[in-house]
Amino acid sequence: MTRVMSKGYNDRTTREERSKTLEQLGQQRWQDAENGKPELGPIYNELKGGEPQFMVEYADYYRTPRGFHPRPVLFIHGEKAHSRYFSETAYAAAAEPKELMIIEGANHVDLYDRMDKIPFDKLTDFFRTRLR
Repeated sequence: MTRVMSKGYNDRTTREERSKTLEQLGQQRWQDAENGKPELGPIYNELKGGEPQFMVEYADYYRTPRGFHPRPVLFIHGEKAHSRYFSETAYAAAAEPKELMIIEGANHVDLYDRMDKIPFDKLTDFFRTRLR
């Protein structure tokens, strides 16, 4: 998706078009900050007619209850991680359902491959009960 956002579908966005879009978005952010609310809402997958089939399929999924519904989120972070505040801040801002699990004694990279630190039981339980 990062590639699509920067280069457009099928890499059709030119460097000039991208620069213009970035400038417009930057100006819009300033206007939004001054107004205290965003001008634009989510506009992805709004159909106007004549879109490629994949866009119709996206809209059928993402713009209907089939694919657009609240998702639970589980934040897992090491107690001693230098980046712990990332998860704590994101958790505070996230909508319910949400859960924050701090792994005692773990640093940031311990949760990459330290099998004794990774909470596999919690992950299994979360996916089985929350993502049906």
